[in-house]
Amino acid sequence: MNYKVLIANGDKLIDRRVNGVGEIEVKDGAYILLNRSGDLIFTAPFDSVIYIASV
Repeated sequence: MNYKVLIANGDKLIDRRVNGVGEIEVKDGAYILLNRSGDLIFTAPFDSVIYIASV
């Protein structure tokens, strides 16, 4: 699946598209997006993520 992730970094907003996501985990204070093989493809601190949406 493909996801749009909006992240806050101070006053700056970062809009990312992450493709090929197989699984999303929340672990050790972070969102962890893995591909279908279980490889890490994206991570962001839990308190910086504004939203994650399937696109």
